[in-house]
Amino acid sequence: MFYWLCSSLSRPVLCCTVLWAFTELSREERAAVTLQSAVRRLLARRERVRREREREEYEALMERLQKEAFVALVRREQEEAEKERLREEEERKRRQEEQRRRTRLLEAAFEGEVEEILAVLKEVSDLDSQRGLGFDEAGKQQRLLRQLRMIDSTDANGNTALSEAAGGGQSEVITLLVECGADVNCKAGLRAMCWTHTH
Repeated sequence: MFYWLCSSLSRPVLCCTVLWAFTELSREERAAVTLQSAVRRLLARRERVRREREREEYEALMERLQKEAFVALVRREQEEAEKERLREEEERKRRQEEQRRRTRLLEAAFEGEVEEILAVLKEVSDLDSQRGLGFDEAGKQQRLLRQLRMIDSTDANGNTALSEAAGGGQSEVITLLVECGADVNCKAGLRAMCWTHTH
């Protein structure tokens, strides 16, 4: 009590009055006041230590959470980048496979290989099935469009399967392609025009 009173008073006169009152106490009472003051100081010190420890633990927790959040963000960005890379790789492979089928179709048309043409068209249909395309009216329409897109595809010189078949003089292939919906009004490619001019 004496310690608290003296520390809370601003005027020396009042402090001296408290000091005089303290000296008027008995020895047991002064000992009790001194003991209480010591206990309060001890409790205050423990409270400061506890608060400091809590502050340090809080700061450590915030730092750990920030690091974990940063690591999670980096990992998520890496995963997204990897997914994008895989998508691009898959798309690149798909385009390469489609280009190979086009090349096979054009070469087969020029050489008159009916079975190879049918095999390419079956591959197109199988891919549609793998992608979940059904055989209802909408599915049939989509399948037909994809087949026509393959049949009427061109090479770098503008040759189509039909013009290649014409250029190679393959009447059976021409009939097959027309029955499959090939565009008979397509512009002839380089090889077809060369064959036309030489025959």
